[in-house]
Formats: sequence, structure tokens, C-alpha cells
Amino acid sequence: VLNYYTNYYYKSNLSKMESKARVNGSMLADHVGQEVVAVGKVVTNTGTNMKIELSDETTVSVTFVDTTEALPGSAVEVNARVSDTRSLDGMACRVLSDDSI
Repeated sequence: VLNYYTNYYYKSNLSKMESKARVNGSMLADHVGQEVVAVGKVVTNTGTNMKIELSDETTVSVTFVDTTEALPGSAVEVNARVSDTRSLDGMACRVLSDDSI
């Protein structure tokens, strides 16, 4: 009986999980309205608005509801929804260490 419930729980939660595409600037147009993960270098950061340079040297603007602390020059991983080809609505930001990249 326990095995039945474990399998049911696993399958029902697995169907709810979505994978997020890892994107660079050239891929944003294909993901408008979708949640994505972008990795880049911070160009500027005012706390709620960050400009990051992605791997293909495209600079995008990321707007956050809460203040995000990341210094210019640091590498970040951003979970966001794509607004258009040059802007993202940030949901989470993680500053990467030199060992992460």
C-alpha cells in the first residue's frame, strides 16, 4: 500500500514540474511569456533593475520586485519570465561564485 501511494505522489508531482530553458539573448524571442534561466555578468544594478550581459554579449534588463544585491562584474543566474527580446521580469537571482562558472 505504501508503495502505491509513493508512486502516485511521485508521478503526480512529476507531472506538475516544468523545466525552464536556459537561454542567451538570441533565444529570448522564442520564449516570450515563458519562465527561463539566464546566466550573465552584471553590468549595472540599482537594486530592483539590473542590466546583465548574457553569454552571446546581449545586454538585457531584468526588473525585480524586491531589491537584489549583486555587484557589477559579478556572475549571476536569473530565474525570470521573458517580457520581450531585451527585458525579463526577475523572480530570483543567485550570485555565482568563481567556482560555479
